[in-house]
Amino acid sequence: MIKNNKTSMNEVKEKLQALSKNELSTLIIEISRICPKARNLLVTKFSTQDNVKKVLEDYKQIVKNEFYPKRGHGKLRLKVAKQAISDFKKISDDKSMIIDIMLYYVENCVQFTREYGDIYESFYLSAESTFQNAVKMINTGDQALYEMFSSRLEWIVKKAVDGWGFKDTMMDIYHDLKFSK
Repeated sequence: MIKNNKTSMNEVKEKLQALSKNELSTLIIEISRICPKARNLLVTKFSTQDNVKKVLEDYKQIVKNEFYPKRGHGKLRLKVAKQAISDFKKISDDKSMIIDIMLYYVENCVQFTREYGDIYESFYLSAESTFQNAVKMINTGDQALYEMFSSRLEWIVKKAVDGWGFKDTMMDIYHDLKFSK
């Protein structure tokens, strides 16, 4: 794989510009068949809101599988779950959907530690940083965006456990919300 080769990409760009509309369309469809991320990007850019929600649910399922797979025990690979969030952010600019998957991750963290007890420190730090990023995104929106997620935010803070100062930190982050609580 060629990485950061500007000359190669300039050459590709020139060739793409020379393609007809039909040839370009065919190429894009071919790429989307090979690369699921490209397919998801196209869905989020050009499909119906219902199909975009299905893509979001697929990414949320990746998150859930790390905590609560259909079979067996969760592997708790936080990197995999957080990568799902990152990948979704790359294909969608819908702030409410991005916040949704971020809070979904935090909700799974909270529920998991409530069910299985104390977890390692980096587990809590990961949940805290994701929660903080979600709160920051909400703060860049309006009251309606806050109201969309207010009950979930409250649930997270209410259900957060005390281990590693998790509950206190989550409450501090929650109080950073600029909207009325």
